[in-house]
Amino acid sequence: MPRIKRWFHVSHDINSDGEVWELTDKFGVAGLRLWLELLSIADRNEGSLPPLSDSFMRQLSIKCNTTQTRVRLVCDWTQTQSWVICDPAPRLRNWLIYNPPREAKKSQTASPPNLPSEPPFPKEDKRIASPNGFAEFWDLYPNKKSKGQAEKTWLKMKVMPDLLATILAGIKRAKQSRAWLKNSGEFIPYPSSWLNAKGWEDQEVSYAPPKAVPTPKAVEPVPSPEEKARNEEFLRETITGLSRKFSR
Repeated sequence: MPRIKRWFHVSHDINSDGEVWELTDKFGVAGLRLWLELLSIADRNEGSLPPLSDSFMRQLSIKCNTTQTRVRLVCDWTQTQSWVICDPAPRLRNWLIYNPPREAKKSQTASPPNLPSEPPFPKEDKRIASPNGFAEFWDLYPNKKSKGQAEKTWLKMKVMPDLLATILAGIKRAKQSRAWLKNSGEFIPYPSSWLNAKGWEDQEVSYAPPKAVPTPKAVEPVPSPEEKARNEEFLRETITGLSRKFSR
C-alpha cells in the first residue's frame, strides 16, 4: 500500500506561471482543481497516475465537481504541455524535481526559511518582467496605459519573432489611421485591449488632411467678330475726332 502523505510540493510561482494562466483561461477554476487533484494522486504513487480511462475520468469529475468532458480536455491539455507524459504509463514529468528521494533530502543542508540562503520573497519571474519582444511593442505603442495588464496579455500570447514583426507593422499602420489621429489620439485603445482584439489584423486606411483646392482665376470673355469690328470702328472714330480737335 503506497504511503499517503499529507502534503505535496507545489511551485511557489504557480500564480505567476504563464501556462497556469492559460489553463485557467481555457478551463476556469475547475481546470486548476483538476490539476491539483492529479498532483495529489501522483504524490501517493511516486509521481505515477492511473491509466487515463473513462472510469478514471468519471472519478475525477465527481471529486472535482465538474463534467467528464472537461476532465478529458484538461488531461489532454496537460499532455500537450508535457506536464503529464505517457511512457507508456502516465506520470508527472517534473514530479522528481519537486519531490526528490529521501536520501537526496537528507543530504541537503537544512536552512531556516528565507535566511540567509533564500531571498525574503520569491524571485521575480523573468518571463513576466521582460516577455520576449514586449519592450519593442511598448516603445512603439502610443497609448502607454495599464502596462502590467499588457504584459500579462503579451505573455499569454507567446509572441514569436514573425508575429512580433507583424504586430509592430500593424501599430505603424494604425498610427496613420483616422481613428488614432482624431483628437490627438483620444480614441487609441488600451494596449491590452488592442492585443486581445488582434488589432494588427485591422485593415487601417491611411488618413491625410484634405489639400486646399486653389480658387480658379476669372476668365475674361472673348469678344465675337462683330463686337471686335464695332470696337475698332469706335476706336478709329474717337482718334479721328481727337485729331480734329487738337489740329484747330
